[in-house]
Amino acid sequence: MIWAFEWMDAKEGANQDCIKANRGSEWRCFFAQYTSYHIKTPIFPLQPIYDSWQIGNILGTNEAAQVHQWGRNLQTYLNNGLLKFNPNNGAFLDSCFRHCYAWGDIHVRGKNQV
Repeated sequence: MIWAFEWMDAKEGANQDCIKANRGSEWRCFFAQYTSYHIKTPIFPLQPIYDSWQIGNILGTNEAAQVHQWGRNLQTYLNNGLLKFNPNNGAFLDSCFRHCYAWGDIHVRGKNQV
């Protein structure tokens, strides 16, 4: 992802407050855990805890203990970072093993996330 950030010259399209805070490591602004602290508009990410693309391409294993730890890490990041940093932020996390599909298929108390 560092290569992709540099090759696409993504610095100008990234959050400029994040870029300033990460001089020398601007590629970090490609990732939510670094750039979300610099977003001023309240956000409400929709995210599966067990994102199939992330597990296959970033975590690199389907070993149950590591996959569950991956999910716990995401929840911890959201609770201690994004949600704590701005009380107007929210999130919808589901525990499905998927990536970029099924939006609108999950219902909670008669409501879905779209």
